Amino acid sequence: MNKSDQYIVIKNMLTLATGAGIGRLFGFFSIPVVTRIYSPENMGVLSVFIAMIAILVPFGTLRYSVAIPLPKSNATALSLVTVCFFSLLVITTSFGIALWLLPEEFFVVLSMEQLLPFWWLMPIVMFGVGLYEILNSWATRKKEFRSIAKTQISQSISGAVVKIILGLYGLKPLGLLIGHAFSQAGGILLLLRIFWRSFRRKDISIRRLVFVLKRYSDFPRYRLFSQFLLIFSIQAPLLFSNFLYGKDVTGQLGLALSTLAMPISIFGNTTSQAYYAEISRIGKNRPLDIFHVTKGIVKKLFWLSFPIFIILFLFGSQLFELAFGGQWQKAGFFSQILSLYLMAQFVSSPVVNVLSVFEKQAQFLFINLLRTLVVIAVFFSGYKYSLDYNKVIFIYSIFLSIHYFFTIIYIMYFLKLKVRRYNR
Repeated sequence: MNKSDQYIVIKNMLTLATGAGIGRLFGFFSIPVVTRIYSPENMGVLSVFIAMIAILVPFGTLRYSVAIPLPKSNATALSLVTVCFFSLLVITTSFGIALWLLPEEFFVVLSMEQLLPFWWLMPIVMFGVGLYEILNSWATRKKEFRSIAKTQISQSISGAVVKIILGLYGLKPLGLLIGHAFSQAGGILLLLRIFWRSFRRKDISIRRLVFVLKRYSDFPRYRLFSQFLLIFSIQAPLLFSNFLYGKDVTGQLGLALSTLAMPISIFGNTTSQAYYAEISRIGKNRPLDIFHVTKGIVKKLFWLSFPIFIILFLFGSQLFELAFGGQWQKAGFFSQILSLYLMAQFVSSPVVNVLSVFEKQAQFLFINLLRTLVVIAVFFSGYKYSLDYNKVIFIYSIFLSIHYFFTIIYIMYFLKLKVRRYNR
């Protein structure tokens, strides 16, 4: 691995991290205002809404969006964008019609009656988030990291402002839901302009569309279900908490998870995006270079997250009470319990992109299936044995931390095998 490749990854990481950092910093400092406007019950509604949107969005593009940075040909990548857009349009429209016809049946079955008044917002947000995902993948392909950074700033600022303004006007918890939509789908117009500069109608044909549907069929076949399992396992604590312990505990847990994820995701998500763009450029025929990039990224992320873990583990409860008010002390205690799990997730999240570059979707599916089974087992045990929610979240944090660290070990071992086979 030459130094220029490492420099490119670090440079792109810093570009994205700067944009995310500015936006997330604004969002972070807005949380004490938001928590004094909205109650834990309001935050509980938001947490369940976020969980449902996160689970549903991957079905919109069938995960073909993940493949957009991979093709060497822009025409092939453009065909993938076309497939993603029409898939998103059809699926979100169908979902909206289903909710319009049978809203009560959908939410009552899932024990989410609190979302019933806001059913109309779900397909709208689902489409917006899915469209941003498609355009973001195209911008990643084009290495338009400055533009992506700008959208991250606008998302955080607009989301926080909308939550505060609508909350002051008494739109609770609707203000939180609309603010979340802005924080996830903002910046679409900027990314659309980037895409339009590269758009050529003549590159789209039925033959090419059929080709990409077949060529990248592993993504909906394996990656879609894998992504569902991944997101479900991440959002499961909120869904199960809502079912077992009610909106108040769910709101406290949701605040803990979202607040802890905010500073970490400044570098975690941006690192993952820059890392994926670079190893896609390197290509699967240079496994040794990918191994060295991956090894360096894992080390840097570990040492970056370790001080944050120590601070949260020792002082999380006091920091939350000081920042957000006395009614959020429980969320601070949750942050202490979850600090190890979030550090492990932060370090491991970028490296699973290796499996996309080597088109090993079945292995990605297995990793996510294993994590989902662990999460279900933990919360089912809590339900069966009537465990206190503190114990359940502690067990969840320990088992998921182990899973993420073993994932890192597996990816590094996988790359070593690829290097050995390639050298032969």
